[in-house]
Amino acid sequence: MTSLDYKGQDENFIERLEEIVLANLENENFSVEELARTYGASRSQLYRKLKRIKGQSVSQFIRGLRLREALKMLRKDVATISEIAYKVGFSSTSYFTTCFHERYGYPPGKAKHRTTLEATTKTSFPTAIEGPIHSKKGTVLFKNPWIIAVVLIALLLAGFFTIKGYKSVENEREVSIAVLPLDHLSEDTSQEYLTAGIHDALIGELGTIKGLRVISRISTLQFKDKELPIRAIAKQLGADHLVEGSLFYKGDSIRMQLQLIDVFPEEKHIWAKDYHNNVNDILSVQNTAIQDIANSIEVTLDEEKKERFQLQQNTNPETYKAYLRGMYYLTKSNAEDFQKGLDYLHRAVEIDPADPLAYAGLAEGYALLGHGPDPMNAPWRRGKAAALKALDLDPNSAKAHSALAMIQLYYERDWKAAERSFAIAEKLNPNLPYNHYHYSWYLILLGKWEEAIKEHQLAKQLDPLAPLITSDMGLLHLWMGNHEKAMKEVREALEIDKEYAPAWGTLGDIYIAKGMAQEGISAIEKAIEINPAALYQLGIAYAKTGNKDKALEIASKLRKGGVSSREAFGLTVIYAHLGDFDKAFKWLSKKPLDVFAPWLRVWNGPEDFKKEARFKQFLKELDLPPLEPSAT
Repeated sequence: MTSLDYKGQDENFIERLEEIVLANLENENFSVEELARTYGASRSQLYRKLKRIKGQSVSQFIRGLRLREALKMLRKDVATISEIAYKVGFSSTSYFTTCFHERYGYPPGKAKHRTTLEATTKTSFPTAIEGPIHSKKGTVLFKNPWIIAVVLIALLLAGFFTIKGYKSVENEREVSIAVLPLDHLSEDTSQEYLTAGIHDALIGELGTIKGLRVISRISTLQFKDKELPIRAIAKQLGADHLVEGSLFYKGDSIRMQLQLIDVFPEEKHIWAKDYHNNVNDILSVQNTAIQDIANSIEVTLDEEKKERFQLQQNTNPETYKAYLRGMYYLTKSNAEDFQKGLDYLHRAVEIDPADPLAYAGLAEGYALLGHGPDPMNAPWRRGKAAALKALDLDPNSAKAHSALAMIQLYYERDWKAAERSFAIAEKLNPNLPYNHYHYSWYLILLGKWEEAIKEHQLAKQLDPLAPLITSDMGLLHLWMGNHEKAMKEVREALEIDKEYAPAWGTLGDIYIAKGMAQEGISAIEKAIEINPAALYQLGIAYAKTGNKDKALEIASKLRKGGVSSREAFGLTVIYAHLGDFDKAFKWLSKKPLDVFAPWLRVWNGPEDFKKEARFKQFLKELDLPPLEPSAT
């Protein structure tokens, strides 16, 4: 597409907006939302596009048109100032007068005496030489044809090598892209799961393309409905290219509009495309879009990927819709919606037991459920069965391999098998942030701290706005004794989500490690206020800071009723810090073992506790791989 095509698209866009505003000129209640709805785009999309083309917000654009039309009427003296104000949608004459004066520099009453139709500000671009060269020597030089020729050749050669060098650097750079949340433009809100599902699927499939770094869904969701310029969004996400768009459903038809934007070194719209099809052909729509995006940013789809797209065309549309609905609910934050997500995935399996997608989704869901504070064994077992079934049907399912790795790491504690599954998932899709995240914690277990930092950093690059990843990067630095780096990461996590309880807990641990006990206790109390299940952390904090009575008081509360595996883990650490090793080992022996328990191996707890024969026996039973020599 040429720059003229871009210009034509922008002009058509502005003309259409002007038509809509002018048709509603006298309606004082005509709003940004009304303009967006009539045009068929979201408020945030209109904002970004207008900001790029005209440097205005949507409300500024509407007000500017009202004032432009008012100026025309005033010039023609068609009515009084008050009547014209109402004709262009201002309910207050005084407010109209203020806005008019701010825009044109004079009051409405003087408009008919002015000779210009509208005061406009034009941007002037300086030429290479804006004035005469006063130096006589300089004048002589530029009159000598031989010197001019030599200078031109030198400039051309310098330009050639600069461009060649620039291109070689560019080719070596990793290409990064973010797909912003798609706007759901249909009135039927029950179909929102399809819009969210296709957004997730675009990210997932792009992530399997070699040489492309794809920002995760969780980070891009931070910009849903936010009126920020494209460059600001791209900078926060660390992306060179952005995709934004919308989906519209009507009856059995689906229409997806996408725009591909090249952000750096300067913002440029590569293309805007419409994809129409029957709603039962959603996969065809998204796969066509993925191929268009890949071709435009010059990354190559290998034959295996193209063949995979062909196989996906055979997916039962009802299965795929149930799968999308299931994954949509799994991302919700409450237990009821999570269970609803699992139910939809089971329904997808019932519709077509031979489709691997739903099994991979179930594996991921059960692996997440098993990672909770009291999972027992059922979620892990079900997750493994789903993962193995998904891999039986599709050995190249990266999500299934990654879910299996989680199960092997946290439940089965089959360390070598987990390492293999992480590696396979990484090879199939290097853009799964949580594959890097969990692999990082496997490396920590082996004492490979620097490698763990690198993997965690990769996870953060792919999901820069996920509070879990950023907060746990702080926890990793804390365990390594890097208090300032730990503090920086945790504060960053709290900027992303000030109600993220684990970040407050880690902040408290950092303060305590720095000898700031009261600040640490206050931060952990904030974590408990958000998530009462974090009570055990306060008991640990009191035990570490020498407040035995309060630590025992909390231990007593944790022992009441059925003690969860997470609470048993908390009691182990509380009693270890209080020096009551018998009680510590009593709770450490409680089954099922909490998912965090193996990491006591690298925990910086009391050395006397870790020297105990019972602790060494505990590690022996885990059959852990050898520690790195530097970690022992």
